[in-house]
Amino acid sequence: MTQTELKNGQDFSFSNEASGTEGFITWNSRFNNFAIHFNAKCIHTSKTFAASKKRLEKLMSDWELEFETIED
Repeated sequence: MTQTELKNGQDFSFSNEASGTEGFITWNSRFNNFAIHFNAKCIHTSKTFAASKKRLEKLMSDWELEFETIED
């Protein structure tokens, strides 16, 4: 996951099947910010990629989340 990939429209999903938690991070070009959605709620927005990445890393560690793989 990179800032460029997000700004080019790619979203990244993450989950933990054991606990039933899931979410995604995305770039919102309308509001010019990054947003993290977790369990159907927007829990974080930021204008900078670094702040969003830091928050996502903590969230993934705390909840033992993993990025979902996209299969063709």
